[in-house]
Amino acid sequence: MPGALLPLLGGLTSLVVPASVAQVENAVFAHVRAEAGSAPRSPGADPEGALALELQPGAALRLTLPRSQLRLVASPRLYYRTPNLADVDRPLFLVQADADYTYDFDPRTRLASKLDVSYGEVDYTNAPAALGTPLAGELEQASLEVLNVNVEGTLTFQLRPRHTLSVGALAHHTDDVGVEASSAFPTTTTVGVELAYGYALDERSTLSFPVQPRYYFVDPGSDWFSTAFNAAFVRQLDLRTTVDARGGLVLVDTRDSALSVYPSAAASIERVVLERRGTRVTNRAGVVLDANLDPTIGEVRPALGVELSALSYFGPRWSAGLSLSAYTNTTTREAAEEEPTTDDTTLSSTLSAGYRVGMDAWLDFGARFYLRGTNIIEDDFDVVERQIWGFVTFRIAVGIGELQSEAGWAL
Repeated sequence: MPGALLPLLGGLTSLVVPASVAQVENAVFAHVRAEAGSAPRSPGADPEGALALELQPGAALRLTLPRSQLRLVASPRLYYRTPNLADVDRPLFLVQADADYTYDFDPRTRLASKLDVSYGEVDYTNAPAALGTPLAGELEQASLEVLNVNVEGTLTFQLRPRHTLSVGALAHHTDDVGVEASSAFPTTTTVGVELAYGYALDERSTLSFPVQPRYYFVDPGSDWFSTAFNAAFVRQLDLRTTVDARGGLVLVDTRDSALSVYPSAAASIERVVLERRGTRVTNRAGVVLDANLDPTIGEVRPALGVELSALSYFGPRWSAGLSLSAYTNTTTREAAEEEPTTDDTTLSSTLSAGYRVGMDAWLDFGARFYLRGTNIIEDDFDVVERQIWGFVTFRIAVGIGELQSEAGWAL
């Protein structure tokens, strides 16, 4: 039983840090999903009936000291479908691990850092999530073996009661470590810094001016350099609702083309719909226009995206959820002049209902839809691929509920 592991995790931690000094919280969870639907076996192939099973267990630990907090999460993923993905006759295995650490040097200075790592196999439909990008390039393989590492750190200084300054650095590495790596996507490494000055307009409103230079190493391929200049505004409407907006420009340069200037903008609204026993569920709607690296093609391209996540509760046991994510590139690739790319537009949505079968267990059922198409700004927009699935999911999480995701799903 997952709950039987909690005393063991707590006991091991208490051997390292005395309970009188630190607060130790831990959780174990599991996610099992069975689904049936219509989907192709490889990118661009004809859809066919399919069955799939996903198993994702995991464990989380949070250690809180007077000045610092450490959070660790590990969550392997097993995915199997039949008929099998092209050239794959076994389950796909992916390991994911996250670590967050904060340290307060004094009441005015804070360090916040994070490390995200994923290694293993993933089907091409889930490649964007595994690679940390909303749009993945024209993938030809049904499954990928990837390594994705993301490291970030930020120092925030409270200069005066209304004035803050933050200085950050980041590194992001993506690599195809499969046997046929040469036919998948290039190795990319991103390094960058983030500088931001913030000013508190009042108790609920903040204005900031972030500057974000990035350098992208691409092998094989051309290196890229970008710098984003933005002005951002955050307003807390009430204790549960927050709105934010930003706007600016992104300068993108590479040796193979002239300097490009793209607009950058984003707006979102978030509302906390449930917060109890450490559990926090947040509904969010947002739109973003930005230029980021697509690691699967090794290019920096501007994209427009819309995201929505909503979860409502009906009584103590029932819930209903809706999620939507749509992204499209706002420019076309040079290769598209002869043969249009099939990766420029993606749409995914999920509609679900949930029933709480026990204090720590949930049963969800619903449907999800996935679409991939050519560039939507072209006159001859064409839908290249559709996937439709119906699913049943069993989730169990024992321990600190705050380590559950904001959308209400187990980690």
